[in-house]
Amino acid sequence: MEVKADDPAPEANVSSTLLQRQYAKQEETIAELEKKIAIAAHDKKLLAGDTDPMTTMTREELSSTLSAIEERMDKRVERMEQDTVRRSDDLRREMRLRERSARRESIATKEALRAHIESNDKAVASTLAALERTEIEFGTVKQANKEQRYWMAGIGVAIVLGIMGANATIFGGGKTFFDGGASSVINQQQVEKLIQEAKSQSDANRALLKQIQTRQESLVAPSPAKP
Repeated sequence: MEVKADDPAPEANVSSTLLQRQYAKQEETIAELEKKIAIAAHDKKLLAGDTDPMTTMTREELSSTLSAIEERMDKRVERMEQDTVRRSDDLRREMRLRERSARRESIATKEALRAHIESNDKAVASTLAALERTEIEFGTVKQANKEQRYWMAGIGVAIVLGIMGANATIFGGGKTFFDGGASSVINQQQVEKLIQEAKSQSDANRALLKQIQTRQESLVAPSPAKP
């Protein structure tokens, strides 16, 4: 049979063949899926036979479970609050102890510093008092030396005047003795009198010198150290 070029029969045959192939493939896929579902159902039955079925939770059981959970949470929160309060108390207690210790150390430091300052003040006051006493004693010795110099100068002048007077007396008496020429007895008596006056003047001068030496030794002698 001759097929013409414009005859649509060959294209229809090709489409029908493709549709048949796709349908056969879908049938195979469906068969495989059904097989897998059957296997899964069989496995589920086996598992159901090995495991006890679970009962449905009632409202009371759910409420009891929630209450237990809330109670545990409340206890946990309470413990956390107690721990927080305890830690806060411990921290405050430690801060108070540190503050007291720092205050005691500060007071002890101030007391030690005050005692050191008082000791230094006493030492300075004692040194100043010793210096004042030394200055007073030095002034006293200086004044005494000055008075001693004046006193010794006066005594020296008196001694010189006394010696000059004695010499004048002896010289005048001798001149009278040699110029008068009355009698030897009177002249002898006058000579003895002049000698006695010169001796008395010499003794007086010696006594004055002894007194000066004694006063000088008493001033030069060191005074005992004062505590």
